[in-house]
Amino acid sequence: MEIIDNFFQSNSYSQANPRASYRIWKQGKLKYHYWLVCKHKDFQYVDVWDRVILSKLVEGTTVVYDSAAFYYNRLLDNVLIIENEKIPLSSLDKYYKIPVQLSEELNGKVKNFISFRPRCLKQMNSLFNFFTEEQLTRSGIKPAIIDWLDDGAMVFLSLGQEFLAFNRFKKTLDQILEEEILQLSNIGFKLLTSIKSKGDDYANGRYKLIFQYKKH
Repeated sequence: MEIIDNFFQSNSYSQANPRASYRIWKQGKLKYHYWLVCKHKDFQYVDVWDRVILSKLVEGTTVVYDSAAFYYNRLLDNVLIIENEKIPLSSLDKYYKIPVQLSEELNGKVKNFISFRPRCLKQMNSLFNFFTEEQLTRSGIKPAIIDWLDDGAMVFLSLGQEFLAFNRFKKTLDQILEEEILQLSNIGFKLLTSIKSKGDDYANGRYKLIFQYKKH
């Protein structure tokens, strides 16, 4: 019997049943379905938030991170789809990379960073830590994303209210986000746009943020 030192070494999904692992993985990955239903068609569905992002991209390398939004390969030329974890379906391997496959080659080179409801953010429970810390999560090793960003990089992040845990008797999610955004502003993340959807947006999450990163 193998003894492991860390719970995370057991991986997020059982390797004994690939079909079950795949079904578990794609839960909550609604952007994946945008690609799935259109991958053999000559058109690609995008939503309003996608259109906002596409209108604000700057020239250079674009990374779509931990979102399973493979359809961005159809929308942009200079784009990398990076998943925090290895997807439990080998036929998808050609569509994405994982951080350990990239080493440090992206450091300082990403001009656009896009992430839709990243699962690893939910596990880290902090916007500030999500951008600044390398950390082992249940879904793999999350890199320090700030290291990837070039000066002037655009950052697009969407999330739901379930992504941050806090004492809801003392503070609201809006207050928590304000505190996190203030922390990020101290290290060069300038908030350009903050959108709070009135209704549920299951694909993107209720909160949508656009930053521009300026190196000190």
